[in-house]
Amino acid sequence: MPAEDSHLVTKRRERLAAWIETVHGGSQIAFRKVAQINQGSLSGLLKPNGKTFGEKLAAKLEEQHEMPPGYLVNPLAPAALLRSPPPEYSSHDLEAEVDATQYVMGALFTVMARHRPAEAEEVYARLREMPAKMQEQALVRALLEALEPKRSRARRPA
Repeated sequence: MPAEDSHLVTKRRERLAAWIETVHGGSQIAFRKVAQINQGSLSGLLKPNGKTFGEKLAAKLEEQHEMPPGYLVNPLAPAALLRSPPPEYSSHDLEAEVDATQYVMGALFTVMARHRPAEAEEVYARLREMPAKMQEQALVRALLEALEPKRSRARRPA
């Protein structure tokens, strides 16, 4: 008679079943092709109090299926906290992201400076307190430029 599963193993079995359901549309055959595991072994992993489901096997399955690290090895961690490998970006994609971020941040700070001059002054002062090396970064320069003209107008007497 098999021993009762620990809470950790029960969660591993649940996560494995969830992975098969979401990634392979519930098809154990599709999962087995990737994992190179026979039906009997897979059934044993999914069945409560079934086949031993230790950390080494969990890690092997994670690697074979490109699961987020810890998805099966540490199934007690919330799935949302498990990190997937970062997506691969080309340098062009990254430059476009930085340009878009600069534009959006500049627009936000321009609006803020116009409508909330006291807060704009504080943000400007904080940016100026940053180390010079950081002030040389394009985003910081863009933000300082977005705030500078508004600061001058905000200080003028009406």
